[in-house]
Amino acid sequence: MPDISFDYFQGSNSTLNTNLFGYQLGFKIPVFFWSQTAKNKVAQIAEEIGTKEFEVYQIQLTTKMNALKTEVTQLQKALEYYENEGAALSSEIIKIANKIYKNGEIDINQYIKSLESAFEIKLNHLDKLNAYNQAAIAINHLTL
Repeated sequence: MPDISFDYFQGSNSTLNTNLFGYQLGFKIPVFFWSQTAKNKVAQIAEEIGTKEFEVYQIQLTTKMNALKTEVTQLQKALEYYENEGAALSSEIIKIANKIYKNGEIDINQYIKSLESAFEIKLNHLDKLNAYNQAAIAINHLTL
């Protein structure tokens, strides 16, 4: 802001062997008066940017959370299928393969293929279980 100043001073000069008196009048006129206004505008813009970044981050978190919940639901259905049908099917394939191989109705290649399909069902279950656990961990990580 503009300002006016007035000063009085007294001093001595050893060369002149006299005392000196003086007055000083000053006017302060700010050259960069609008710099504070610009700083305020910059601060407001920075605040708006921070608010928008927060909103975008919140939308990203919500989207990721919804995607993970959908994934967990799908994986849960796959796990329920295994528990209701897949486990019994796998056990039945192994049981029948052992029985008919012992009776000599199939050769070793067919026996191994039967066991392979039974164990593939079990491995798929374990893969789904792993994916389910990883998705649950990701959800817990997002909520913490």
